Amino acid sequence: MLVAEMASYHKNEGRTLVDALNALYDEYGYYCDALETVVLKGKEGSEKIKASMAAMREAGTACLDGCIKVDDYSQGIGDLPKENVLRFIFADGSWAAARPSGTEPKLKLYFSVKGANRTEAAERQEKMKKSLLEFVK
Repeated sequence: MLVAEMASYHKNEGRTLVDALNALYDEYGYYCDALETVVLKGKEGSEKIKASMAAMREAGTACLDGCIKVDDYSQGIGDLPKENVLRFIFADGSWAAARPSGTEPKLKLYFSVKGANRTEAAERQEKMKKSLLEFVK
């Protein structure tokens, strides 16, 4: 019912729901969220995950162009428990994070990227993904 009410309201204003959504993107930007999982099996995989996280820690903000801060949760962040997680933060509110899976031989990379539109956000996300994957090679 709520969606029907929204559609009716915007139709009376001469817009579609897509027009209203695009107006929100114009005002607040477009966000693209994604997860990339890298499977690294066996003892070699486990060592590769540890080495990748260590390399990202050492590189810090240099891991990603435009990164202004890195939160290293292994050092403790506020009242949160210490975890093997790195979160790369950007001035526009975008972020990326890297963490080993606790149950599987995987390195997980998370992205929440802001862009002026869908294309820009997707391109930034892809660039971030490629940059972080360089640390896994």
